[in-house]
Amino acid sequence: MQLDPVSRDYVEAVLALPAMQEWIKAAKSKTDHFIYSTFLAKPGIWLDDLYVKAEHRSHRFGQALMLRLRQIGQEKGCGRIDWTVAVSNERGIKFYERIGAKLINQVKLCRLDGQALSK
Repeated sequence: MQLDPVSRDYVEAVLALPAMQEWIKAAKSKTDHFIYSTFLAKPGIWLDDLYVKAEHRSHRFGQALMLRLRQIGQEKGCGRIDWTVAVSNERGIKFYERIGAKLINQVKLCRLDGQALSK
């Protein structure tokens, strides 16, 4: 993701905020969110949720978080970062497309939870 100098300065300032530093620290230490892609033969990152409170949207916080997550992925030698987005989340989909994410429609999310998990 290429940023113009003004945007880069803003993103760096956002990332320096204490709350962002806590998020980054957690992202770096959560090795249980690293995955392994047998297709790429490389590790990857599974992003469970990216939620930005309504009052903080349109201030590039999501952009800053995704940029830092990309940097963490590069530092760890990851081949990709995966996550899901609700099909009804048009704003989120547009955001992800804007930052260069590919929407993969050929797969479906599978889950075992509740009683199915304990069988």
